[in-house]
Amino acid sequence: MCKECLYFGRFIFIMLFVMVMIQYIYTWLAGEPNEKILQFTKGLSEYAKQLVSYVGFNTDEKAWPFGDWPDV
Repeated sequence: MCKECLYFGRFIFIMLFVMVMIQYIYTWLAGEPNEKILQFTKGLSEYAKQLVSYVGFNTDEKAWPFGDWPDV
């Protein structure tokens, strides 16, 4: 596996962990999830799917930053 792919995987994991912690605290304080964080994490999960599909040669569509950020 390429070294850059590992960095993107770590980046996605760290971002997801940070967003989960922020969302947990926000929900605990406000009593409901933050919609902007929900939309961002949906985009992040779609990005991870695109990245894995591209690296696994299942698609020719390049993931961000070489392509567009996924719309959700």
